[in-house]
Amino acid sequence: YIAPMVVTVAGKTEHWMEGAMRCNPPLAPLIDAGATHIVPIRFFAKKSREQPHNNAELNDRFLDAIFNIPLQTEIESIKLNNQFAQLLETLPANAEVPENLRGRRVVKVLDPADPKDPAHCPDYIGFLSRDLNALSHYGTGSAALRAQMFEQGLLVGRKLILSLVRALE
Repeated sequence: YIAPMVVTVAGKTEHWMEGAMRCNPPLAPLIDAGATHIVPIRFFAKKSREQPHNNAELNDRFLDAIFNIPLQTEIESIKLNNQFAQLLETLPANAEVPENLRGRRVVKVLDPADPKDPAHCPDYIGFLSRDLNALSHYGTGSAALRAQMFEQGLLVGRKLILSLVRALE
């Protein structure tokens, strides 16, 4: 875990952080730092699955639990923050609210791995499901495959940025 750090991008101040391979970044510090948008970068696609029928499907479900559930829990806490922020707008200005909570505001989560999200990026989801998953299981010893995946990742990253820009418009 790397604590949120201030980064200047195109003259604007942003807060970046990393949640390690378990996809369990604590997102509350980003809210406290004043984030208005959060973009989770997953290493596994967000999938809704049927009940597993064999060991391979059970293993996939296990990986989903390890890598996606902690992040989903954090995203749910952001939804709770957003409900609280909306409630604050309805209170009178002189209502007794602790100062650290008075500044809460709605935070938009843009999740490109979620097909239901306006920022979804099918190429990113495919890259996570097919290519990155295959590399992590089979290709880590191949320098040529790693280079090919890096190039593919750059192409998908460009498409991901375009989907995020569209979602923000």
